[in-house]
Amino acid sequence: MSSTKNRFGKKPTRQTSASSCDSKSKKEEASYLESFIKEKMNNLMSLGYACGVADGESEYNKVVEDEEVKITWRMDPIRSKSDWVLVVKDGRQNYIYHVHQSSLVYGQRKSGFFLKKFDEIYADSNRVDKKPITEVLIDASVAPFIPMMLDYVYEDKLDLTISNAAALRKLSNQFDIRTLYALVSSFIQQDITFNTVAGYIEQADVVNDKELSKVCVMMALQLFNKIPDNEISKIPIDKMQNLVADQKLNVSTPERLSQRIAAYIKGRNDIDHETFYFLTHANILPSFHPKEAMWYLSYASKNFPSTLTEGEDRESTLQYRCVVAVTKNWQENLLGPVESAVKRTSGSFDSEDNQGRLFRDGDSSNDERARDYMILPDEIKVDILQMALLKSNSGFMGKVNMKRQSRSEVTSTSRAHKDVREIPQRAAGFY
Repeated sequence: MSSTKNRFGKKPTRQTSASSCDSKSKKEEASYLESFIKEKMNNLMSLGYACGVADGESEYNKVVEDEEVKITWRMDPIRSKSDWVLVVKDGRQNYIYHVHQSSLVYGQRKSGFFLKKFDEIYADSNRVDKKPITEVLIDASVAPFIPMMLDYVYEDKLDLTISNAAALRKLSNQFDIRTLYALVSSFIQQDITFNTVAGYIEQADVVNDKELSKVCVMMALQLFNKIPDNEISKIPIDKMQNLVADQKLNVSTPERLSQRIAAYIKGRNDIDHETFYFLTHANILPSFHPKEAMWYLSYASKNFPSTLTEGEDRESTLQYRCVVAVTKNWQENLLGPVESAVKRTSGSFDSEDNQGRLFRDGDSSNDERARDYMILPDEIKVDILQMALLKSNSGFMGKVNMKRQSRSEVTSTSRAHKDVREIPQRAAGFY
């Protein structure tokens, strides 16, 4: 039988006990290496090695739960990994905000404006210089409210007031943040009352929100009669002119309207000749409240004297309409101011006299009317006193005529019934 050779031409030899030992040693070595590698892999994946902490510093190798960190635009841009810059220009200065694309275009509070901008930038494959910057031109009136808008987008923080609602509504529309627009519009709708409507008209005018201004003016037409005196002056002049000229204005009487307009003028320092003439025109104020008429006369004579005599005829002039109002109830409206003026000019004004003793009705408004009367030009004072005298004489003659008529009726009746009773012929001392 031929001998068997291996591929190298050598006969196979029988393994000795020494080769058996070598095989066992190799298995042990492989097992050791496997254990060593597993240990090193475990160490490599542990917190200590991942953070570069040396062995033995076991307090760093403990597995801890990281606190949640919210990324905001207010953080340091390097730490927050800001990937975009928003440059806001208002025509006077620039405001720079380091923002994050993902925060601006994802979620319920996303900005449609930025989503469109980013899509345009990344869709332009030919654009070589893709700087991560967006420049926006906005009104200076709303620029200070950009941080509040970003706080809402990032953190859902929103504190609405009458001072910021109109501006945030304008910004939410410009940056197409629809949830913010809906929230602000709903807030304004619920917050408008007779106490706040003038303030909202003012704010809408400041941020040039014509739609909001139109809605607020319509509300003011209905609430005009109840707007507080300290609020009504907030209404811009052009809006006030439109209100008082509107046939739908809800005001009880022309006299009440004169009080509203007086409160408006007193609260502003930018009334000019044209505005005053318009607000006091006979078509707007055919008559005045007696307690405001004296103020209108003094204000006009001091600031716009020509408006007193402007008119189609004498009865349509401001002076005539105010004089009629002052002398309407001359005993109540005129005696106090005249008495005060006489005492002051004669030097007999007693410092111990108080308003209640000095004026007929004890109303503190008499003190103001007294001051208004004393600064009037002499010709207006004469006009007032002449009309008051005529009215007082007319009232006296009216009473005399009534008494004469009454006496005549009594006399004729007594003559017809002489057989029943006797009536003195000159009763009550009429003559």
